[in-house]
Amino acid sequence: MGRTRKTSAELDRKGAFDKNPQRARERALEPVVTGPLGPPPSSFTNPNSPTSREHLEAWNELLEETKEVLITSADRGHFEMTARLRVRCRRPGASTGDFAQLNKYQSQLGLNPASRSLVNGNGVKTTEEEEDEWQQAADGSTGIRVQ
Repeated sequence: MGRTRKTSAELDRKGAFDKNPQRARERALEPVVTGPLGPPPSSFTNPNSPTSREHLEAWNELLEETKEVLITSADRGHFEMTARLRVRCRRPGASTGDFAQLNKYQSQLGLNPASRSLVNGNGVKTTEEEEDEWQQAADGSTGIRVQ
């Protein structure tokens, strides 16, 4: 399996575009999404819906869990489906497919332990920064000792 593609912002921050300008030209037309996630869907706040309370609770839980991850308007569909799948999986009779789909959506949002390290968020270290820390620890240049 190949490496996860780095975002253009991350490559720019690390100077990769200075080293290889062609790389920047190839990514010049990428869409830039900066809009906020926005309010929950109207079906989650409908007082006549028997499931709206559960869906709204799941939406708010996800908001709390993703406060360190950059979630934008482009993630809205995944975010909504993750909330719906959480409600479905909490009910008796949920299928293994429901759980697998929930796991997939959570991974794509960076909410699983394995996927969390692949998602850049607000103040979250990148994998290269973590590797640098481990290397410094192995060299003994920090107070941490790796055995």
